[in-house]
Amino acid sequence: MIFAVYLAQHIATTQLKAPVHAIIVLGSGIQADQPTPTLKQRLDTSASIAKQQTDMRSHCKKIRLSTGLHDQC
Repeated sequence: MIFAVYLAQHIATTQLKAPVHAIIVLGSGIQADQPTPTLKQRLDTSASIAKQQTDMRSHCKKIRLSTGLHDQC
């Protein structure tokens, strides 16, 4: 449990140093047309990573959402 808390804090405060070419967000469900808390956290994290990229055109070209139903880019 302590390690999980440490890991979550470390991930939240770590700045990426290398550019990423794609971000994959694993699905976690929708409830009443809203993302579940887990999916919301995953989406927020992926948005944060995308914003850290200095030039989205040359680095992160895709954010892919995996829904488990009809995955589309």
